Amino acid sequence: MTVIKSTVDDAIWQAFDLAAPSYDRVSILQRQSAEFLFQLMITGDAFKSESVSQWADVGTGTGALAKRLVEQQHQVFAIDQSPAMLAQLQSLAGIQTIQADMRDLPLLDRSVDHVVSHFALHWLEPSVLLELSRIVKSNGMLWLALPVLGSFATVSARYPQLPIFDFLAVEAWLQQVQSLDVELVSMTQEVWSQPFANLQELLHTLKLMGGHRLGRVQEPVPPAQFRAWLRDHKPITLEYQVLYMQLRKR
Repeated sequence: MTVIKSTVDDAIWQAFDLAAPSYDRVSILQRQSAEFLFQLMITGDAFKSESVSQWADVGTGTGALAKRLVEQQHQVFAIDQSPAMLAQLQSLAGIQTIQADMRDLPLLDRSVDHVVSHFALHWLEPSVLLELSRIVKSNGMLWLALPVLGSFATVSARYPQLPIFDFLAVEAWLQQVQSLDVELVSMTQEVWSQPFANLQELLHTLKLMGGHRLGRVQEPVPPAQFRAWLRDHKPITLEYQVLYMQLRKR
């Protein structure tokens, strides 16, 4: 495995490090979304060429999409900051794991045929798209899926003071896309939902998948208020509003 110095908030990737053993078991919505993105890639002719392509899977996690790409006989750079996540991919043929910051990829300009990124970019600002587009060859594709504003809608409505992740609006990502040397080929949104018995179960599941860290600073909650929320035993739903984009590098 290639290791590049990390610069993103260490607490975020360390949370995913701790979650690596349980991630695939509890990340039901992420698996559904990854499969949806893969089907978009199929219908979008991502695999129409019979020649072997080189892909970068940026923020690969446990490699759900990297594994599917290898099944299509392609070569993959699986890039993530969590060594425990990457460790699950190191023995797989066709995959080279790289521990690196998504904002500073250790790949040359226009060096890969295509890029895919799923449920990772929302931890950073939209400017990260500039780095992803930098490494793609002309006419190569970027297949992106990221949670946006509207995620955690039920939790936010019931507990408006709960410091959940501050997801960005779709417009923020589209504004960045417009500044890049790319063509927006297609775009769609889907909502993925999972019911939980109560808020405590929901938060525990987020912790098991490494997604309990706040992405941006919010006002701290008094411990007594937080304990009161955890005593609320009403059923609750977790939602992810996910933006899917297909970009072509010019």
